[in-house]
Amino acid sequence: GLSPEVERNSSMGVFKDEQEESPTLLPYGDYRDESFFSTLFTWRGSVWPEIWKLVLAAVLFSVFVCFLDAVIPTNPVSNSQADIDAAKLIVNGGIRTSLAFYSLLGLALGFLLVFRSNLSYGRYWDGRGFVGSLVKAARNFGRQVIYDIEDGPESGRLRHDVIRLVNVMFGITMLHVRRETDLSRCPRLQFLLKPEEKALLTSKVYCARTAPDTYDYNTLTSTAGSFHKTVPFPRRPLMVVSMMNALVREAYDKKLVSETLRKRLERTLSDFVEAFNGLDKIRGTAVPLPYVQLVNLLLFIYVFTVPFSLIKHFAWFTPIPSGIIAAAFFGINAVSEEIQDPFGFDVNDLPLEKFEDSIAQDSGMSRCSRAGSTHLCGVERLPLQSPILYYYF
Repeated sequence: GLSPEVERNSSMGVFKDEQEESPTLLPYGDYRDESFFSTLFTWRGSVWPEIWKLVLAAVLFSVFVCFLDAVIPTNPVSNSQADIDAAKLIVNGGIRTSLAFYSLLGLALGFLLVFRSNLSYGRYWDGRGFVGSLVKAARNFGRQVIYDIEDGPESGRLRHDVIRLVNVMFGITMLHVRRETDLSRCPRLQFLLKPEEKALLTSKVYCARTAPDTYDYNTLTSTAGSFHKTVPFPRRPLMVVSMMNALVREAYDKKLVSETLRKRLERTLSDFVEAFNGLDKIRGTAVPLPYVQLVNLLLFIYVFTVPFSLIKHFAWFTPIPSGIIAAAFFGINAVSEEIQDPFGFDVNDLPLEKFEDSIAQDSGMSRCSRAGSTHLCGVERLPLQSPILYYYF
């Protein structure tokens, strides 16, 4: 349970930096200050943990191919080297194949891998751009609310509630893009949400289609699917935007904001929705299965049959080039899989917790700046087992 001091601070709307206590979150990798060789041999955050088993399997299979090539008879016409090499190329007399086939297959496979890498890289940086747009909208909205709302009996409460919901918006969006439905997966939300807000965000809707529409082309009639399943509200960030919109409308009705400011705040709310739509597009749109399936199939065929072609030139050294080829092709494919979904907990995923912390910190600093005092942002360390930093506003 929470200590009384923590409960008191949570009721004041403090913000908690929970990154240190998250068991699944890995810190965002920053290799810019490392040397060339340090980066070259870095294991954590690289593709090697994902591909080393495949590379090892390719190397061992190439060793098996070398053994087969050594024991299968070739039946040459004569003992001359030319006839021996010719016999090795005959399917019935040996297992060696032509290098031209693998050159063409490798060219096609390389094109597919590069195209998929570009697709995944685009998804990664689109995700970063939409997260940046969400952070920008949060900062602009918070600044406008803190500085531009007129002073009045309820202006303090409205400022507090709006800024609190700005932070809730990012936390809920973070859970959404990670396909999390449990609010406890974002501990900061436990301090920010009121009971009625938490109940609304955890409510379920009775609108899940369990059967598709059917259409009778003979009678030109359709039958609607059934709706017999309740599911959590699918896009909860939009509910938070509606809450913020309601507070803006309340401030306008109480003459705390002008018509010009209300329109400006609503445009900023539209920026929230636009950024969320971009994030939801990446979350809900996967790389087409036929493309991924074709790449994996050709990759498997190429890597595990290329030793039959290389053995003519490398003999018992064939496992070396086979391993290099396997590492290159499997590595490029693993990079694509790593960055195509940038919202998870992997080392190379976007550090959403850091963005969440920055919004909380900036909100607190803006509130302190307007008040002309530093004690309101009261950064203090609470007497817990592990010191936790709290940001006041």
